[in-house]
Amino acid sequence: MASATMNKPGRGQHYVRPVGRGDYLAGIGILSFMALFCTALLIRGLAPRGTLWGAADPVVMGAGGGGASMAGGTLTAASALTGAKGAPGTTGVPGAAPGTPVGGPASSAPGGLAPVGPSAVAGAAAAGGAAAAGGGASANGPKDYLPVTAPAGYTAGKVEKFDKEQLYVKIDGKADSYVDYGFVGMEYQNLTKGGSDVQIYIYDMGTPLQAYGMLNSERSGTDPVALGQDGYKVKGSVFFRADRWYVMITVNKEDAADAAMAAATELAGKMPKTTFDAPGAAWFPKDGLAAGSTKWIRKKVGSVEGLDDGYAASYKEGGEKVDVFLVRRDDAAQLTDALEKYKAFMKSNGEVTEVKIAGTTAWLSGPGKGPTDIVFKAGKYIGGAMYVAAGQAPAEAVCAKLIKAAGSLQ
Repeated sequence: MASATMNKPGRGQHYVRPVGRGDYLAGIGILSFMALFCTALLIRGLAPRGTLWGAADPVVMGAGGGGASMAGGTLTAASALTGAKGAPGTTGVPGAAPGTPVGGPASSAPGGLAPVGPSAVAGAAAAGGAAAAGGGASANGPKDYLPVTAPAGYTAGKVEKFDKEQLYVKIDGKADSYVDYGFVGMEYQNLTKGGSDVQIYIYDMGTPLQAYGMLNSERSGTDPVALGQDGYKVKGSVFFRADRWYVMITVNKEDAADAAMAAATELAGKMPKTTFDAPGAAWFPKDGLAAGSTKWIRKKVGSVEGLDDGYAASYKEGGEKVDVFLVRRDDAAQLTDALEKYKAFMKSNGEVTEVKIAGTTAWLSGPGKGPTDIVFKAGKYIGGAMYVAAGQAPAEAVCAKLIKAAGSLQ
């Protein structure tokens, strides 16, 4: 009797069933399912928009064909010529493998928000019907400009496409500059022959003005080529724009120059022949103007927060380089606001003195032979000189030219 009660669970006691092989297998199955489910959720959460599940138009990504990805730092124009690598986050030549691209674009500071001034309006108007002009652009960029024909002896890599969410994969450290200038999508292909590499980038910048702005913000040479608009070459690399597209073809060795030019010529033949001239390029007097230096800045003109949509250029004055800017505002209140923003920026960097230049009131920081900034208002424009290392005299001389030109503009 005693032994019978010992084997029966009573109040406060629990019966424990022995664990069998089936229980182990069931547990392993449940845990495996949970692990797979969590992994799927993690991958879906980390995937950039427009890829993996639910992509209406899948974007091909990757480093196929030899283009560098996640390079951990990009190449500046100077480092492209010397082989030295720039610091992460600096603007430079995208794609560095195999080898370092030669003659890549220079560093660009400006990027931006939606433009607010007259040049933006002109750019948007010129862009009307751009999609119909050729290329069949979509949210992921142009569809049919690539592939190009591989020159004799070269192997053509696959065509890759990137939208703004994935652009950093191909040009890490530089993608933000493109997005700031209105980037829509990019086509990429590379051509290889032994150790020679040609990398082809076609950037859909959304409007002709934004393509103009991006190309000239990166310009690293002035040796012209008769391809598209603003075409030029640097040690075998070729750059030009066509309507709203900015084409960059870089080489890692100069012996690939002929292949790069052949690809550029083929592309220029496929792309729109419409032309666009940035309105602000005509604001700057030609006397002393450095070739190829005029550019549109979409955001932070002169590094001033909130001062967007302006133009910059460089002059030679007495052998010294003088960087200048002009911003137009048709509304008087907006013009005054732009002026006050620039003056406040100058005051944050030091003492500001009121001076007269060509009979016009201007404000100057760093008087004398040290680095100098100047801002003035003339007609519907504010303008000035930006951190002129050579000092006050050359800065004032060029600003006098700008004041005279601005006064005659409508």
